[in-house]
Amino acid sequence: MNKSVSKLTTILIVTINGIVSTKTINNLKNNYRIIIIENNNSRKLEKKFSKGSKNIDIYIQNKNLGFGGGNNIGLKKVVTPYVLMLNPDVEISKKSVEKFENYSKKISNFSILTANVKDFDLMMNSSLDKILKYKKFKFRNLDYQSIPWVPEWCMYCKVADLKKVNFFDESYFLYYEGLDLCKKLIKYNKRFYVIKDIHIIHAMAGTSKKLKNKKFLQHWQLRFWHLYWSSFFYHRKHYGYITSFKIHITKLIRFFFKKSFLYFFNKKDYNYLTTKSKFEGILNQILNRKSFFRIKL
Repeated sequence: MNKSVSKLTTILIVTINGIVSTKTINNLKNNYRIIIIENNNSRKLEKKFSKGSKNIDIYIQNKNLGFGGGNNIGLKKVVTPYVLMLNPDVEISKKSVEKFENYSKKISNFSILTANVKDFDLMMNSSLDKILKYKKFKFRNLDYQSIPWVPEWCMYCKVADLKKVNFFDESYFLYYEGLDLCKKLIKYNKRFYVIKDIHIIHAMAGTSKKLKNKKFLQHWQLRFWHLYWSSFFYHRKHYGYITSFKIHITKLIRFFFKKSFLYFFNKKDYNYLTTKSKFEGILNQILNRKSFFRIKL
């Protein structure tokens, strides 16, 4: 490993089919160890970075372990005190990572830091009996601001804190993993902050934009199934089955009637198939079934 590589921070990215921000890799590869967990069997990145990239370690999993499962594999390979977990569609500069390192020295009580993005919104859990709602975030003239949880796309973490809570809960395949992780850390009085002058570019659902036709549709079926399965599971885990059931039952009924109506028009239509996925995600968690729905993309 290059001697100029940071001894503070490791970069961790979970990919699917080798899709990742090449700009981010090129920005960071000379100064940071980069661990890439490929959640399929793509060899694209091995071929692309096999020469002149001694700081990049790529681990092919040959199956999709999900966001949490993939990151857990990588986290166990991190030897630095801090790790920056990034979504593959996030673009970040070397200067921004250096700012994370600087703020890690200024904010002694942090567990996870995150970057500022345009129109930064947070889903905040307003009470135990209401589903997460969006609220506009404001810095109020501060360099950094305490937040209730950290979005999964950019998490600068103390590795020791993650070890303390046994990393991500792998019951989730997609969605709510970051919220669940923060919930566990809060029990240890850990704190989370967003930094005002650290900026990233996040292409929301960037990996799906490279998919076409049937694969694109299957991608969104997968997303919606797990969004609602994970929502019910998260609320059930932290607030109890009855509370989660009350939160989701009206959605279940609405999705049932909507998919039933759409079925008679075109059962291959995007709206029908995605509504069906939402309905089945909730239903399978109500029936206490594990997260099983997978589509090979």
